[in-house]
Amino acid sequence: MTYADHTLILIGQTVLLVPPGIEVQQREDALDSLHYCQLLANKHAGSCFDDPDAWAVAYRQGFESLNWIRFVSAHDWIALGPGAARNEETPLLNWLKQRKIDVDAVLATLSKALTGVPEGLDHLLRFAVRNEADTGELHIEFGLLGAGPILDLCSVSLRCEHPITRETLAAAAQRTQLQGELAVRALSLNLSKQHFASQRSDLHNLILDKEREKPRRLTLGVMTHE
Repeated sequence: MTYADHTLILIGQTVLLVPPGIEVQQREDALDSLHYCQLLANKHAGSCFDDPDAWAVAYRQGFESLNWIRFVSAHDWIALGPGAARNEETPLLNWLKQRKIDVDAVLATLSKALTGVPEGLDHLLRFAVRNEADTGELHIEFGLLGAGPILDLCSVSLRCEHPITRETLAAAAQRTQLQGELAVRALSLNLSKQHFASQRSDLHNLILDKEREKPRRLTLGVMTHE
């Protein structure tokens, strides 16, 4: 499986891969929803760094309020570094198998897309990283958009005993030089388009206003289907 033809879109701390065949309206519904749910979670739970569990609950509730239907989810912890044991039957791996996601191909695509693109790494440093003194925290979400639309989302939280830099983010995409324990939350959602339709216009206008006030969105690459 390859994701080389996908467009990479950053929304806050979310790194979303969008395939070329997605209808424009489905893509916009997904992007607006992601943007809105991040803002809603920030409003009700504060920063995702302060209380990741409360933030994750508020984020999920945001999707529910927009009539995104959760049909599978997983919560997992993954040890990194030398000597870390690998288990082939973890909640995360089961989710990846169920959703037919090739994590190696996803990370290879992200690594290639972000390499040499300072604005992309700077965006993630602004929204997905918090550095304090000699420690760093990473809270990043990887996503795949599918027809429907369907969103497969996987958030990763990591605390490091050193500040997180562009180089750290590049290493994270390549899964090198990382040690510690990842907290992982995976979520698959399907939009109920009939129920969403009545709020589409108001949501889109709200997100346009929010984006003008404080941009959270960055597209890397060209949408080949437009």
